[in-house]
Amino acid sequence: MLRLGGNLGDQVTLIAQWALLEAEEDELLLMQRSQYQEPAADKTIKGLVLAQSRTTENLSRDMAVAIKKALSNTGKR
Repeated sequence: MLRLGGNLGDQVTLIAQWALLEAEEDELLLMQRSQYQEPAADKTIKGLVLAQSRTTENLSRDMAVAIKKALSNTGKR
């Protein structure tokens, strides 16, 4: 993760750079830079944390899709 930040009552930004490596052959399958933004619902710590959680959820979902696609391309499950 490169950056996860935001201010109360404002927008949260998550910037991450990540890669998928094939372990046996030490081959780079994918390198990705992702950026997500979510508005905080209100000016509370809870609102900020929930917005951070949503950005992390979006990153996790995109990584899962990439892993599934990479596994289907290599014939592994």
